[in-house]
Amino acid sequence: MVEQLRKGGHSDESIARILEKQAASIAAEYVQGQKKDGSASTVTYDDIRYLRNEKEIGGQLLIKTELPTQPEETATTVVSEEGGNQPQTPDDKIRIRFLLSNGRVISDHTYLRGDPVTVPRMKPEILTANAKYVFKGWSAEVAPYAAESVDYVALYKKDSMPVVTETTAGGDNQGKDPNKKNLIICVAILAAVVVIALLATLFFGFKDRIVDIFEGFSQGYHDSGKDDHGKDDDHHGKDECSHHWTLATCTDPQICSECNETRGNPKGHDWLPSTCTDPQVCSQCGQTQGNAAGHDWIVATRTAPKTCEICGATEGVPIPPPDISIGQQVQYVSNEYAEIEELLYSDELYREEVSREVYYYYDSYGDIRMVVTAKGNDGIGEYSDQYRRYYYFDNNELIFAFFEGQDNHRMYFYNGELMRWRYQGVGQSRNDAVNEDFTYSDDFLKWERLALQEVASFNVI
Repeated sequence: MVEQLRKGGHSDESIARILEKQAASIAAEYVQGQKKDGSASTVTYDDIRYLRNEKEIGGQLLIKTELPTQPEETATTVVSEEGGNQPQTPDDKIRIRFLLSNGRVISDHTYLRGDPVTVPRMKPEILTANAKYVFKGWSAEVAPYAAESVDYVALYKKDSMPVVTETTAGGDNQGKDPNKKNLIICVAILAAVVVIALLATLFFGFKDRIVDIFEGFSQGYHDSGKDDHGKDDDHHGKDECSHHWTLATCTDPQICSECNETRGNPKGHDWLPSTCTDPQVCSQCGQTQGNAAGHDWIVATRTAPKTCEICGATEGVPIPPPDISIGQQVQYVSNEYAEIEELLYSDELYREEVSREVYYYYDSYGDIRMVVTAKGNDGIGEYSDQYRRYYYFDNNELIFAFFEGQDNHRMYFYNGELMRWRYQGVGQSRNDAVNEDFTYSDDFLKWERLALQEVASFNVI
């Protein structure tokens, strides 16, 4: 499935979120770089890569490499050096519905082309009074990403249920047919009548009476066969009804349209499972029972509103970014960065090597101000060998991170959240770098996660 998602143009971060939402039990994290082409630039900094009097953060680097291409379909917001946003999003909308066999809607959702499709979670088995229904899937294979408007119909297969024979308290009648029992009783009565008639003939000579008694019993037995449902046997001499039976319904047995006699039992309801918005519904007659199951909400995130895990319905909007002046906050971070650099070059920071080429820098108050990690130290996964990392702190809180490699990543933080990601690609000068401010794109969230993941491992905050 992962390869299919990649072919569909999704980043690994997006794949991880899709797998979390649909499987609800596992989340596979993968990361993949962004491709940018360019040529070499000039080296102007020493190993620390900063100038003491430089007002802005970072500098030019000797960089030349090639990383995998970012999918063209991914909607990103490019933020200029002045902070202006330029949203690029697809404009075609796709409607995808999931239905029951009776046409009732389980989920009706509108997507943008390429969006991941949320598949409703169905009960694997449904037990009714007469049968068991097993969910076999959808009428067509559900595409993982929205490509065209389509309806998917839930397929339930009816399995036979075992027949249970009623047993009396004593257990003597287990498995016996009540009709057969009645027939045996009638035969016994008939035999008794014959014996009585023979005795009457023998002792009283009522030969003709034998015939009358026998014919009377025969007519009574015939009428008793029509009186199984409590009808009066006042139709002696009438023609026998040929019966035209109606079909049994959920609540009524078969009924003769001529004489209203009934036979058999009602079929009983065939209940379909309740949905988030509808109670159980009988697939045969449409009667309902119980209440709707209700939504199973997943809380809103920075990239998605509150979403029902079962049917995919949404409510509200994603969590908005902080209401701050990004320009002012970036200037504040730049000033703190310059102060830390001044302390570093004035030898006013105490350095501690905690592991191989991992250094902590403390000020005179014992507060952490800077952490430097060399390439090769495992802290950001598969990218650990590509970047030397610098982290800057104010009041023991991360405010800035700089990943230095053949390409550069500058990250400005506010209250533990990435505020601006500034990317300087291979062969680009600092002036050519691109800003993303609170865009929450896949790459934006990936580099935020990598930086915060390594900072959490320092055990100094």
